[in-house]
Amino acid sequence: MIAVLPFRGEFGLKLRYHVPAVAALPRPVAVCVEEGEEALFPGTEHMIVKRKDDDFRRRDLTAKDDAVFLDQCRDELEVRYPGCRILTVDRSRNWAEKRFVPTPFVDYGLSADVVIGPRERTYQPSKNWGHWRELAGRLRGAGFRVMAAGVADSSDTSVGQVCPVTWTWPRPLDATLGLIQRAKLVVSTDAGLAHLAVLCGTPLLMISHAEGIVAPGEDRPGHSWWPIRLEEYYHAANHTGSRIDVVHHAWFDVQVTVDAVLERLGRVAVA
Repeated sequence: MIAVLPFRGEFGLKLRYHVPAVAALPRPVAVCVEEGEEALFPGTEHMIVKRKDDDFRRRDLTAKDDAVFLDQCRDELEVRYPGCRILTVDRSRNWAEKRFVPTPFVDYGLSADVVIGPRERTYQPSKNWGHWRELAGRLRGAGFRVMAAGVADSSDTSVGQVCPVTWTWPRPLDATLGLIQRAKLVVSTDAGLAHLAVLCGTPLLMISHAEGIVAPGEDRPGHSWWPIRLEEYYHAANHTGSRIDVVHHAWFDVQVTVDAVLERLGRVAVA
């Protein structure tokens, strides 16, 4: 029996590295998973759903930051599955990957033309775009159904004044998954929602920050190709072949993004 500890880090990196690696592991597998994220591990024979305090929601945690919690998970796995081989699946090794399209654990039947990801976090604040509410209002004014996805503690909740939001549902990730899979377009910055759209195979329009560069200036030992452009970074994980576009020069002008959305939706309508 292989058992997997929770991934401690950003949600987008969990989708990009941890989830596909767990899916590729030889069965049977036992997985410790955060409450509400069961849909990311379909076909898992044994699942321990763990709930933690509010710090568990922090997407910048690492294994070192949360060693006590990981030890608790390890202890529970060893009690339930004596002799199991316990792994911490992260990006430090070249794990085999199996890409798939997740389905909601609970499907709320939500739908929209455009799903926006109004990221607002203190971690890497340069990725926070300040025009989500205005974008939603303009698109709704143009007659499109718009809904915001994500969780409240990492989103600009003011968009709830102009469009419906997923974080009012009991299981926000399941609400987001179903919503994205029915959407014509997802609009996001470089954030977890963008990775989720790629995993689901939904067309993605990304608003460029930092001149369209991922991890500018970040030291990634062993990866001489960092920093990397958004297009390259997201296409590398695009197993469904869905369309990924990047809007440049839109950071201070919301109309650039509005025009790009209208153009993209026109292509979808024609198709």
